Amino acid sequence: MIIENIPYITISDEYSFSITACVAMLMSFHGYDVARFNINDRFGQLTISDESFNDSFYILNQKDGSNANRNLLVARTLIESIAPELSPMIVDSNIKTLRYSYIKRNIPIIVCGMFPLVSGRVPGAIIIKGYVGEYLIINDPRGNANTYYKSYYGENVLYSMNNIEQWVGGDNIKLLRLLSNI
Repeated sequence: MIIENIPYITISDEYSFSITACVAMLMSFHGYDVARFNINDRFGQLTISDESFNDSFYILNQKDGSNANRNLLVARTLIESIAPELSPMIVDSNIKTLRYSYIKRNIPIIVCGMFPLVSGRVPGAIIIKGYVGEYLIINDPRGNANTYYKSYYGENVLYSMNNIEQWVGGDNIKLLRLLSNI
């Protein structure tokens, strides 16, 4: 099963973070002309304004010192400021139930984690948009994590459930989902 019509956006000058590219992909999927919102700059401004996130950020449990949960919080706030009707929400889930809770209901989701490089790991965000067998179908704006990002093309890549569990967590992950009320 795959959710169709999610545009693929890579990390570029316009979207310098994987999380902003993922936000742009999801908002485009929901019919928004993301070019007019300057998502990258807004994300940067929200990230710098620490005071507005202190309480909420500490409520989110940060597992490994990455900025994954903070990025989800800032992305949610960004989407709320542009399109509150999309009802962005950060939800606790586990990787094994994603296909039944979201994908089968045509709800693509953003998850953040620490993805592999030859020299270590890099924080990033991906869109989970489908599954086949024990693999999830991913739009990864950085490229293909299976190749340690030596391949820069990350549209419709297959990541095994085992790899996703290692990279974003298995039993308790935070995800960002949008529900269109339009």
